[in-house]
Amino acid sequence: MTPHEALLRAVNRVARNVRKGHGSFVTFDLEGEGDGHEFFVWVYLCGWRIQERGKELAHCESTDEEIHAATSRLEGLKLTSIALQQFFTETGMWHGATFFFEERLTMRLFQYEEPLSSGPDEVDTLFMVADKKVTWFCYNADGSTEVSEEDDDTTPSTIAIPDGVTGGGGPPATC
Repeated sequence: MTPHEALLRAVNRVARNVRKGHGSFVTFDLEGEGDGHEFFVWVYLCGWRIQERGKELAHCESTDEEIHAATSRLEGLKLTSIALQQFFTETGMWHGATFFFEERLTMRLFQYEEPLSSGPDEVDTLFMVADKKVTWFCYNADGSTEVSEEDDDTTPSTIAIPDGVTGGGGPPATC
């Protein structure tokens, strides 16, 4: 399965069980309408903002109460699209993603200015999506994507995001 195919399957599904996890992690399920197929989304090693019509409701360093209120707004809304983004600034190239929900709510993800991964060959993962078959789609801070299928003995494929992928948000996260 290609990264595009893996991610496309998660779109047009309703967000359920949206919650703050450990630290600034956010997790939620995506459920289809009557198809019985469910996805799990994990916003992982990145900064993030939840906005409604461009107004910030909460970010990764907000109080628990503000984060709960913002994540509650996503509950029951359909994820309409996902943008994988590159930002070019005088300090370099940065990567991010935006989840677009109904009612003009967005969750914008930004790579950390200083990576949290410890090894020289490791890279922070901004978010992961898994289906019930445990097929993982990962979007990394270097702009690469990975798809790994647990029942497949091959290593995950890694590809670069095409140039010209654009969207709002801004580089890098300093929450």
